[in-house]
Amino acid sequence: MDAVLSGRQTFSFLCYKIIGIFVEIILRKPKVVLYLHAH
Repeated sequence: MDAVLSGRQTFSFLCYKIIGIFVEIILRKPKVVLYLHAH
């Protein structure tokens, strides 16, 4: 049960990190769009 709980916490942490990355991308969208168009 502890392994499942720790696994779930790790998954939640990864989701939180991914959401944080997406938020940063959305906030910096003009820079990201220019970067993507430049390549």
